[in-house]
Order: sequence, then C-alpha cells, then structure tokens
Amino acid sequence: MNLNELRRQIDDTDDRILKLFLSRMELAGRVAEYKASSGLPVLHKGREEEILNRLAERADEQADCVKALFST
Repeated sequence: MNLNELRRQIDDTDDRILKLFLSRMELAGRVAEYKASSGLPVLHKGREEEILNRLAERADEQADCVKALFST
C-alpha cells in the first residue's frame, strides 16, 4: 500500500466520521427539544460523564482524545 492509498483511506474515514458526527448532533438536538418541551433540564452532567467514561474505556490509549472529541 502506498502513501496516496493510505491518505485516501484516511479521507474516506474522515468522511464517515463526519457523517456520523452530524447524525449524532441531529439526534442530540432532538433530545434537547424533547427535554425542553417536557420541562426537563436539557443538560444532564451525569449522563455526559457516563458517555465519556464508557467511550474512554473502549479507546484505551486514545482515551484523552476521545474525551476531547465528545466533550465538544
């Protein structure tokens, strides 16, 4: 495999990550709308920490990067 092929694979992966990220943001917006219309607090710090910890555990040595990505 040459450098250009590796870069193409990175580009393809980036495109998939972006698509999934946008989907996640849309879903998070729908959750926020549901909570707001139901009189629930939009932010739930415990849930956020639960998600970050679950993902960090699966990321091994990349845990800090994963937490940074999902904290934005």
